Amino acid sequence: MAFHTIDTSRTVLFPGFFDQATAHYDGSTGQVFGEVGYGLAYGPVAVEPFAGAAWARVATDGFAEAGGPAALAGSASSDSVGYSSLGVRAATSYLLQNGFALIPRASVAWQHAFGDVTPTAALAFQSNGIGFDVAGVPIARDAALVDAGFDLRVSAHAKLGIGYSGELASNARDNAVKGNFTWNF
Repeated sequence: MAFHTIDTSRTVLFPGFFDQATAHYDGSTGQVFGEVGYGLAYGPVAVEPFAGAAWARVATDGFAEAGGPAALAGSASSDSVGYSSLGVRAATSYLLQNGFALIPRASVAWQHAFGDVTPTAALAFQSNGIGFDVAGVPIARDAALVDAGFDLRVSAHAKLGIGYSGELASNARDNAVKGNFTWNF
């Protein structure tokens, strides 16, 4: 569970109108996750089919912006979504001449989102009370989760790594390249 303090500041500007609005409110994010897998070995390659499930919830308190006629009030909100995943990961290890070990790894999974995948907010202008709803960008209902990279074990305690991770869907893409250093003691 994570707790958030949210500070917003926005400027509303168009011909003949200028307003600045600010707000301060709190929120929280919670997640529950579980996964099962079964490790197999095919010669030097380790393979693990897996299935996972997760549930995430984001909640925010209501707020009232300080400002002029463009200041908004927002109702407290809560959005939840569930996920299932089904996939396989694999890795192997090559001993290099300098004593280091090169460990290529890869994972691919299908992720499915359950529930309402479009976040919404109920807002109203404070000056006249006129309310309206705003919908955010929907979360992909189905996506491929791809992860691939290399680790280089440089000692019994230290490892360097670089990898790619992506969430690929028909209407959304999320790509990342990550580097890491791990020291075990």
